[in-house]
Amino acid sequence: MEQAKERINFLILTLEKQKEKILIPTPVLGEVLVLSGKSGPDYLARLERSSHFEFGDFDRRVAVEFATSVAMAKGAGDKRRGMAKTWAKAKFDEQVVAIAKVHNVIAIYSDDKDIADLCATTLIKVIPVRELSEPPEEQAELPFDQT
Repeated sequence: MEQAKERINFLILTLEKQKEKILIPTPVLGEVLVLSGKSGPDYLARLERSSHFEFGDFDRRVAVEFATSVAMAKGAGDKRRGMAKTWAKAKFDEQVVAIAKVHNVIAIYSDDKDIADLCATTLIKVIPVRELSEPPEEQAELPFDQT
């Protein structure tokens, strides 16, 4: 993906300017921290200091939403909902979507097709990174002669 990091950073800046909250589901936070390695604690500290980020915990309300969704899928005879993934991945995705539902999220920014499929029957829009706006090019200063 061309300019993925830049697109995500520009999205964050745009949402901050619009005074929007950015919800990070705690299962996603865990994965990000694992991938961050030694810089994970610093990354977490920056997120915690920002007033624009909130963490979506897997609390009791989310557990009920998650259990209801999984029970419906199992009742339909396909706990993975026909998606080609492991049961562990299916549960992870269900947790993320349950957190989003409980927190009344309007959009999830993700390239994960399984997340998009789970949200297809909800009011949550899934926006892939490739559809995010590219940041504007920085304008170069014009070289004026100072005489």
